[in-house]
Amino acid sequence: MASEDVQDEQVSADTEESPDSASAHAEAAAFFRSPNDPGHVATLSTRYSRRFSIEAAEDRAITFEQLAEVLNYALSACGNWQDLSETSREPKAETSKPKALMCSGLDHYDIVSWVLRPLAETTRCSFVETIAAHVQEPECYLTFFFGQPVQDILQCVRQHLRTKHLSDDTPYWAWAYAHRHGQDDVLPDKLHHSPAWFAMSKTSGILLVLGTTSVPFSRTWCLMEITLAVLERQQALDIAACSLEGVKVLTQQLTEPERRTEHRTPGTGFKQKSLREQSFPAEMLLAALDIGLERSDASSKLDRNRILYKFLEERGVEVSGSVPLHRLLEKVNVKLRALFASLMWLPLLETDSGRLPRTRSALADSIRANTGKDSLDLSFCASRIDDAHLAALARSLHKNLATLELNFSMCSHITVKGVEELAKCLPAKLRNVRLNFKLCSDIGQGGVDALSNSLPAGLTSLQMNLACNSEIRSLASLCRGIRSVHSLKFLDLDLSFVEYLTDKSLLALAEMLNDLCSLKNLLLAFKGCKSVTDSGVTAVVEGLPSVTLLKLDLAFCNISDETIESLASRVHSMIDLGVLHISFQGCQNISEVSTAHLVHVLPISLKGAKLNLCETPLPMNVQKLCRRLATMRTWTWTAPLRASSSLKDSKESKESKESHGPQEPPLPQDSNISNISNSVDICADKPGLALRSLDLFVRRGFVQEPRMPRSRPEASGRESLWEKIAARTVTSDEDEARLRRTFSEPYKRPLKALLPKVAHRAKGSSIASMANPECMFSRPRTTHSGFSEPVWYP
Repeated sequence: MASEDVQDEQVSADTEESPDSASAHAEAAAFFRSPNDPGHVATLSTRYSRRFSIEAAEDRAITFEQLAEVLNYALSACGNWQDLSETSREPKAETSKPKALMCSGLDHYDIVSWVLRPLAETTRCSFVETIAAHVQEPECYLTFFFGQPVQDILQCVRQHLRTKHLSDDTPYWAWAYAHRHGQDDVLPDKLHHSPAWFAMSKTSGILLVLGTTSVPFSRTWCLMEITLAVLERQQALDIAACSLEGVKVLTQQLTEPERRTEHRTPGTGFKQKSLREQSFPAEMLLAALDIGLERSDASSKLDRNRILYKFLEERGVEVSGSVPLHRLLEKVNVKLRALFASLMWLPLLETDSGRLPRTRSALADSIRANTGKDSLDLSFCASRIDDAHLAALARSLHKNLATLELNFSMCSHITVKGVEELAKCLPAKLRNVRLNFKLCSDIGQGGVDALSNSLPAGLTSLQMNLACNSEIRSLASLCRGIRSVHSLKFLDLDLSFVEYLTDKSLLALAEMLNDLCSLKNLLLAFKGCKSVTDSGVTAVVEGLPSVTLLKLDLAFCNISDETIESLASRVHSMIDLGVLHISFQGCQNISEVSTAHLVHVLPISLKGAKLNLCETPLPMNVQKLCRRLATMRTWTWTAPLRASSSLKDSKESKESKESHGPQEPPLPQDSNISNISNSVDICADKPGLALRSLDLFVRRGFVQEPRMPRSRPEASGRESLWEKIAARTVTSDEDEARLRRTFSEPYKRPLKALLPKVAHRAKGSSIASMANPECMFSRPRTTHSGFSEPVWYP
């Protein structure tokens, strides 16, 4: 009997299957001819049984994990679904076997017919509401052509996540999954009050999935979504496409990792972006140069016209039968063509089509036609752009341009000829110009002279990077050109590692600066110029106008204390100076005395300042003090200048010692207790001390009351060492407030864990990009030397 009971239990266990496996077996055994088949609907209802109502359609975003789950299910079950496209054709004999859907041909028309619509009719809600456990606000907008294979869409979205370094739970807003099929209207009454528009307002960008086709450039709704998101809401556009080498992603802006790299080392982030996009299949984008909304396709011509006329009416365009539709939409078409032309120019350089003159002309014409846009920003960093493309780019500059930013860093194929063509075509109305020719040695002195002689007279901002250009011999022409611009307010010249830059060139630069009366912001870089000495830099410093922002990069130059003394004299007289940043990195001939003098004479108008003293002979504590204005101020207030003490001879020191008798032993030098950056006054209203860490306050995660450290009783009438330290320590209100914030509320609750409280569900992208890293610093960390690290809240 026992063995029979065991066998019965095994049989019953085998027959009791999970709902998902049972529905999968049932669907595998049946072939469904209609999406409304009761067995198919029951399978969907069992598989997607969750019900969470989300009233706002813009909050019904779908994560990549959820998207992959439903599409993978459809790919595995589509073999049992009839191809509905066959039923629309001529009927066949009843004995003929119906054709099933193929995985390679499964698209979103099939997904809507077989999954989304039957489920919506049964549950009366959108698909996202059947799988979500909470509101899912979108982080990115997703647009694609419904006729694309779902496998391509999955691959493109996955690669987009990897490229942007986002997590798999990043929510995308897609109309098909947020729409309640059969209940909500397919076409909204107002485009600017539609769920798609509100969803765009919550996203940071839009992803256009091309897959292996360029059909989305001829679809009305795809173009309309790009128009609303990019042209009107000014959001970033990303494009994903499939190539023989895999999925490639084209981004309008730097990704977050590239942005961090660019911040650390200028130029490297744009180089990473350029190398990533050079293999993008740019031939697919050529169809975008012929975009025409009036010629686009929709489910019907009536739907297309309804969408376009709604768009025009909401923009305030008077629609009448006398004006053709293409005339009314011409401005939008021109903007779309220019948008895609600027995106595709870089990857087209690596293709055979990009080498054709007609392709270059088409790109230039598309950008030039967009006269309504007064700015142009293109980056060709580390690309194969040559003089022919540079000449075409010069022809694309229309006369209404006010801002021009071109990055040709590390472009070795550009020569003097191409730069001369660019200089000839600079529009006269330009107000802001930013040109980067770093590591473009072939432009030579002739290219610099051509640009200098063609600077527009109305410029207010000029940024020119000529770093690492070994062919520049003179700055005379550049100084003459800049001097002729009387309205210049912002000047940024990067002449780092220019081999032949000498003091003679700096003398011409000093004369030019003396004539720029309207200049307010000045940035000069002479990093690595070994031939630059004190005489040249001193002349530049003495010719500096009274500016509000001053940044000088003198790293690894052959300068000494003479330069710092001249800087101190000139900076002290700048009563409007607000920001100061000077780099003395690698300068071996500067001293602590001159640096202290410079810090001592900093004007009171400063809001921020930094002195880069890395790789100099100055002590490490002085280098740290000069990184922030607050610590430099404190250093000036608390410690007298060492210059005065260094001038005292040994005889005066000896006489002073004899007259005052025995002195208190000096503080240990390694403690840095005199350094205000490590010494603060804790709880001034209570008996407290000046301490350099939290070790006397934080033990095992609990806060203790600050007390005088136990020590031997001092002789009567003699001041203890700790009392002397506390008496001579001066702190500002800012340091005291910062330290008080250190002892935040969690630290004042004894016997409670020091863990952050999560008030809201963190988004996947926020975790991936460490948008809220304060949770890492919720508990004081212990260093290798045994001291607990203070927790600062800047």
